[in-house]
Amino acid sequence: MIHELRIYHCISGRLPNLLRRFETITLDLWKKHGIRQAGFWTVAIGDSNQDLYYLLEWESLAERETKWAAFQADPEWIAKRAETEKDGAIVATISNLILQPTSFSSVKWRRPTAPALGLPPSSPGQRKAGRRAAESVVGWAAKPSGTRPARRSPP
Repeated sequence: MIHELRIYHCISGRLPNLLRRFETITLDLWKKHGIRQAGFWTVAIGDSNQDLYYLLEWESLAERETKWAAFQADPEWIAKRAETEKDGAIVATISNLILQPTSFSSVKWRRPTAPALGLPPSSPGQRKAGRRAAESVVGWAAKPSGTRPARRSPP
């Protein structure tokens, strides 16, 4: 399971409009496209009370790419988004992160596999290539058997 954290930084005073759009439009369209949310949060105490945080769950990066692209291209989404922004933009910026749990996280860690990354590992060479691809995409490096992967430093 891959988790994606998305943070929407709203234009001042527009957070209620964003929350209404998610509640009345976006979630139904996500259901149509098979997009699974793991939770939504606003900031009660912190730097900005104009931000929306949410997590999405994906089986693989390939699933994320396919389903998110279909959602973004959906004519119904394009029209309804434009309608909600007829009085001006709602979101100033979006931060987007693909998260990897730590070894001590209560979220179960599952090492990415070649199929999770959209690669069919049908031979030992391809499986090794799949591991290298996983390392480059999500930044993990395997340790000796029986230990958890460690975060690899960027090249």
